[in-house]
Amino acid sequence: MARVAVGDSLNALKGQLSEKEFRIGELENRVRDLFNEAKELDEKLRVANRNARVLEEENSNYHIRLKSAGRESDTPERFPMQKEAMSLIHENEELRLALAKADERVREISDRTRDSDHGVDRQIRDLQSECERMRRERLREVKELENTRYQCAEVQRRLDDEEETLKAAKELWEQERERYQQKIDELLDFNRRAERPYAARASKIKDGSVGEPLEHVLLKEEVAQLEEKLKATQQKCWEKEKEWVRIEAELRRGISEAQSNGGSESRNDKALFQAMKEQVKALQDEIQALRGDRRSARAAQSATTGTGIPFRAELLPHENAAAKEWAARCESAEKLNDKLRDQADAAKAKILELQSAVDEKAIACREAEVRLAAAQKQIASASRSGATGRPASVHSMSERSYGSRMPGASQSHEDGRVVALLRQRIRDLESEVKRLDSMHDQKEAISNVRIKEYESQIEELLQENAGLQDARRALGHGASEESAMDSLDGVLRLTKDKRESVEEVMRLLEFAWDSDDEAKRHLRRAKYQGAAMAGHDAAKDDEIHRLQKYVSDLEAKLRDMEGKLHDVEKQADNTEELKDAVGDLRKQNRSLGGENDRLRRKIEELERSKEDLAHQQSGRQNDARRRAEELQTEVDELRRKLASTRRTGSQPVSPRPSANASASAVPPQASARSPRPNPRHRTPEAPALSQLSIRSADEQRRNAVPEGAHLAFTVVELTDVLRNGRPITEPGHVIIKLKSIKEKYKTSVKELSSVIRFDETFVFYLAQPDQDVITLHVFYKSHGNSREFHIGDACFSMATLHRGVARQRIAPVVQSPGTKEGRRAAQVEVHLQTDDFGKTMEPSEDEVEEETMRFNELVHKFESSAPEKLHAADVYMASSELQ
Repeated sequence: MARVAVGDSLNALKGQLSEKEFRIGELENRVRDLFNEAKELDEKLRVANRNARVLEEENSNYHIRLKSAGRESDTPERFPMQKEAMSLIHENEELRLALAKADERVREISDRTRDSDHGVDRQIRDLQSECERMRRERLREVKELENTRYQCAEVQRRLDDEEETLKAAKELWEQERERYQQKIDELLDFNRRAERPYAARASKIKDGSVGEPLEHVLLKEEVAQLEEKLKATQQKCWEKEKEWVRIEAELRRGISEAQSNGGSESRNDKALFQAMKEQVKALQDEIQALRGDRRSARAAQSATTGTGIPFRAELLPHENAAAKEWAARCESAEKLNDKLRDQADAAKAKILELQSAVDEKAIACREAEVRLAAAQKQIASASRSGATGRPASVHSMSERSYGSRMPGASQSHEDGRVVALLRQRIRDLESEVKRLDSMHDQKEAISNVRIKEYESQIEELLQENAGLQDARRALGHGASEESAMDSLDGVLRLTKDKRESVEEVMRLLEFAWDSDDEAKRHLRRAKYQGAAMAGHDAAKDDEIHRLQKYVSDLEAKLRDMEGKLHDVEKQADNTEELKDAVGDLRKQNRSLGGENDRLRRKIEELERSKEDLAHQQSGRQNDARRRAEELQTEVDELRRKLASTRRTGSQPVSPRPSANASASAVPPQASARSPRPNPRHRTPEAPALSQLSIRSADEQRRNAVPEGAHLAFTVVELTDVLRNGRPITEPGHVIIKLKSIKEKYKTSVKELSSVIRFDETFVFYLAQPDQDVITLHVFYKSHGNSREFHIGDACFSMATLHRGVARQRIAPVVQSPGTKEGRRAAQVEVHLQTDDFGKTMEPSEDEVEEETMRFNELVHKFESSAPEKLHAADVYMASSELQ
């Protein structure tokens, strides 16, 4: 999902860059046009200046003539006309200065436009560099995630290997135990057979004090040897325990050094190292849980009653947030306390079982050694009695060999061989006992170290639990206390909850935080861009206001000039030269009016550019808002996945799960996760399904309608999907359902986009094709919601179809059809074709174009004056043609 979100964001950024490049090209073209217009204005200004200079010369000549005429006639009536001409000359100069200022302002506007273009280019480069940086950061995060997953898989594989090794060792130990038990049984049987021939001879020995002290001596020697072995094993145990403590200290020191050395790295590396450390710790806990036995109801009850601190479920007020936090911490601490106690009890029980098994083997070995010592003593006494008297030895030999005539030398050799075999077996048993003792010592040392750690953790948790309960008692003075049975029920309910997956939670939370940070960065960047665009708009508004004010001033001056010219015309009716001057001034005024019109057009173009920039800014804001909504939906999806992982269980998969684990693996909410059936879901009938097939374009043209059918209705595409007059920004799916009087179909589910392509054909069997109507319903469903929203309807008639000719209709899909509130919600393109009814004459292209134009005009008419008929525009058009 993370990769899909990154791809969508990159595609969105690429689209924005392409749009900006297109707009930059448009701005460059507009700047070129402005430069061309400025050149034309410059040329016209030069022409105007030349005409003004000519006019000025003519005015000066006219002024000289007026002076000479005044001297000759001495008439004071012409002096006002002279003053008026001088004022016109001054006004002409002022207009020339105003035109020069206007030219300078146009140049300033062009310079500002060029600066704004450079700023837009710089922003685009910044966006491209930011996109590249985000892509590299995403690739680095993906590599780190893959590395972490590989390490987790490696640790899991090692755990599986260790578990298999433990299983194999256990099976081997059971086999060795059975083998040694069999050997001991065989040895006991051999001793019994060896004691039978010497029983009579031992009864004849009168001195009874010879055997008893020897047995006691042997037993004392055995006791001394066992005490030495016990001391040696204790010494080895202490040495191994010291070695374990030293190794643990070295490991802790190495971890601390690694943490101190890695302090200069970035925050992401620290977070990754911490997450890996927590994963390793969680896996170690899983190993301990796998080695131990499952918890039982008695262990949970003893855990709740053995601490001496009764659990009280206090109902804290909802207004106190601190009380809720303390209650949650107390419950988590109690859960951890129960888990550690169960693990400690299971470890102790396992150690006791191993100790009892080792003690039984040691006792069996000692019994075998005592029996061997007794057999050796009997053999030695038998050899001594054989040396004292031959008849007794002959009698004993005859009794032992059951009548055989074996000489004494061969009998003593046989006895020595038996003793050697017994001693070899004793040595083998002693070595086996030593090996078992060493294994037991090693396991006992490991279990002692773990038990000490568990006891220290239990003591810390008990202290923290006591502090939390004291805080809860201090916070909840007014809360009611429940009985011990309710608290026990609460503890039992808590014990039924399954353990959460730490690695998955950390991964999902980190991804959610990264997505949130990325959304905030996008929003901040959009705000900065919006602020920059607002500044540019404000500057352009000021420039437009200044130009408007300047144009108004020019218009006022032109009006004043026209009034003055009118007065001059009244005063100089009998002077042709003044009329020529007035005509030239009028031409100049007309040229100034043309310049004024051009400036107005430029102002309108600037206003249109301002509107375009405003539309661009609104589009960027909509894109940023849509991106924020998509990220929010992704965060909600991650939270739902987290909740689902909590419900479906987070226990690691082991090769041999226990019965309790398999029973608890089925979440109680599994039935609640099943999708709710949609009451509006419809399926096509069997006859229609039997006729649907996928064909090529040539085959469709040859045989568009199957034999025996009446109408082939093809849904081509759906565009511009709206809801309440606004585009749908939330991602989802769209489906179209078709309905006649007797038949119903629906299209496949498509992803929501600006243009949704279907290209699906449906066959309708109609009894009255001249009267039946095909109704098209459009529905929308978002990703995170199972509810379908009705977008709109459209109706089509086949009464005016031409036989064998496909008709194309691009009709509006209307929201709230049949009412005054009906409005356009989408636009659908369909094709209707029939082979067995309709008009037999093939229409010309002009007729098809005329019919399409009439349909579009009818749609516009209904949309403006009769919205309740807009959804059935095709039906009304067919009825009007039939009438």
